Amino acid sequence: MASETRERVRQWSARTLRSGLPFALVALLAIGCVIALLVAANDRTTAKPLAYAEFSATRNGCVIESSRAFNAQACSVVSPGIYSLQFLTSLRHTTPLVSAANCCIRPIGASVAGDRSVVVSFPHFRRGVTRATVVLP
Repeated sequence: MASETRERVRQWSARTLRSGLPFALVALLAIGCVIALLVAANDRTTAKPLAYAEFSATRNGCVIESSRAFNAQACSVVSPGIYSLQFLTSLRHTTPLVSAANCCIRPIGASVAGDRSVVVSFPHFRRGVTRATVVLP
């Protein structure tokens, strides 16, 4: 009897593989995958970066926008076009992500320079105010 059942299962699986999986089964698997992705994404909605700061820079100074900053402490000018941002948390093992605002599109770079500081560089700094954002994930 066991061999008869085994033979039926083998024939059914061979027939199914030859003709393809039923559409309902594939659709059910796809819906299950989408639900699993949504649940995983929902678990991460409260995640925050380690620190971030939006700041405005001129040749002679810079200022952090306090309403658009988290764990950011101060900003200072190292030299024209190079600024140092100090943060309240340790920045070990992080890589800063930096971008210039839409108003001021130009090349920009950033690097962690110490336990709690990031150096931001605008290679071709022009006159006026430049806005930028630094995020430390």
